[in-house]
Amino acid sequence: MTDDGKTALHYAATLDDVVAADLLISKGANIELRDDQDFTALHHAAATGATEVSELLLQRGANLEPLGIDGQTPLMVACSYAQLQSVKLLLDQEDPNLTLDMLGQNLLALTIKGPDNPISRSVIWDLLLRRGINLYQSGNDGMTPAHFMLCTPQQTYLKAFLRLHTNTLKLREIEWSWSQLAHTMIPRKDRFDCITRNYRLLHRYLGQEQPLRLPDSVTTGETSLFYLAASEGYTTAIENFFAVGFSLELECCQAGTALMIASAHGQLEAVKYLVRRKARLFYESPEDGHHKSAFAAAAALGHDEVLRWLLVERHVEQPKIAHAVLDPSEQTGVQTGKWSGIQQVRLPLKWEWRQRRFESMFEYALRRQEIISEFRGEVVEQVDEFDV
Repeated sequence: MTDDGKTALHYAATLDDVVAADLLISKGANIELRDDQDFTALHHAAATGATEVSELLLQRGANLEPLGIDGQTPLMVACSYAQLQSVKLLLDQEDPNLTLDMLGQNLLALTIKGPDNPISRSVIWDLLLRRGINLYQSGNDGMTPAHFMLCTPQQTYLKAFLRLHTNTLKLREIEWSWSQLAHTMIPRKDRFDCITRNYRLLHRYLGQEQPLRLPDSVTTGETSLFYLAASEGYTTAIENFFAVGFSLELECCQAGTALMIASAHGQLEAVKYLVRRKARLFYESPEDGHHKSAFAAAAALGHDEVLRWLLVERHVEQPKIAHAVLDPSEQTGVQTGKWSGIQQVRLPLKWEWRQRRFESMFEYALRRQEIISEFRGEVVEQVDEFDV
């Protein structure tokens, strides 16, 4: 036995050495002996996908439900480590719906939380859903597998659920809290992007022209996902909310619309995005009748950068087509840049643009006006007079 309590049988199970395991058991090795993590040989076999040793241990009467130090059975360990073949073997040996670890997490939660082997995890997830494992089983922390599913960047989990379930009402009614948002391991911005992206997939699946109906914890109040996305400047999440039918002028709380919230919190990129989406800079609140503006929201809290952009820079920040040298190896020679507003350039008159002999001043003025009109909206290159 090693310092961590592992025996030769534990190592044989880890390596899936069925010959060594059979020999050790025949010599009297205790198949229920635990190591320092309270793992039996069956735990180790499940963690490494050692199906041959697992079958041998089951034939020799190994206990299916010994609990490790974290309260996990061998089946739960197999789900945690995404060992598909071990899951298939052990799933038929016990009631999977009764399997919860010490944190109250079921097999679906343990499967989706792991960062490795996404393909195997997706297959296991689909297998567990088909076996009727509860997607809404709440753990001790209030998180359900459905919460984890909406937080994950891999949409294969949600797609597997949608293939098997036509009724998505319960999924759309899932509530979110600060603690649940903080519980997931991915960065906060990525978390919002994932949640809203999965809502977007759900909306497309339903094929509805109407907005996706979501609970107040998503749409309303200063702790809602929509408010948090606007106040922290998560433009991708905001865009996803609009894609599922949220109104650009949705007043989610007393602070106002998304533009008012972003302005009040100094989120310049979000302000730019919303203004370019034609969000109203001024509006009258239908709730209290007060007039609100993005200018006042930014100025009240000293967000000078936002205020300067709203007052000045948004009028001159327009894309243009810049002069570029065409490269035959490129498909296009067009370049885009920033524009500082309407500019005047010197454009010398060609001979045909000048006053003709016997042409009266009035006639020339009319013709010249037609020539000038032809250049309106055109991009011209400034030239010197000798270039004409």
